[in-house]
Amino acid sequence: MAKNKVRGISLGPPEDIVYEDDFMVIDRAPTDEELKKIVKDIIMEKGRPVTWDELRKELSGIAGEDRLRRVLTDMIWADEVVEMIDGSFGLPGMEATYVPRQIKKRVRPLVPPKFRERWGDLIDTYGSIRAAIRALARGRTKIPTAKKEKRVAAYR
Repeated sequence: MAKNKVRGISLGPPEDIVYEDDFMVIDRAPTDEELKKIVKDIIMEKGRPVTWDELRKELSGIAGEDRLRRVLTDMIWADEVVEMIDGSFGLPGMEATYVPRQIKKRVRPLVPPKFRERWGDLIDTYGSIRAAIRALARGRTKIPTAKKEKRVAAYR
């Protein structure tokens, strides 16, 4: 076996292999539904909310950033994934025990109406996202529970 020989990891069943030789294996790209399942599996495997960078690194070579962003947005709208106050992504229920990470700069939420619905009262109480994260990290406040009766109507 050659020293520089690289072997790819096949994610799907053998019939999903498009091309294979001694140096590489090329699988067909997963559908959006399969990608959603993969994202959920990654979060469950880690056992905690994962950051954008972690997801991007795990899915490099499988899905591009635009496709991953679109799938995450759909999952957030469907309440399959929760965008945490610090920008990480977790499964519903994880926010109750999650201690947010201190961040240098918070990027814009993927789905602002859903983010505002979940975290808006806490952010308003502390005046900024950064102050709310600090309060949560220090244990000064409890994470609010999801409000089921309040639905946000927005166009995508």
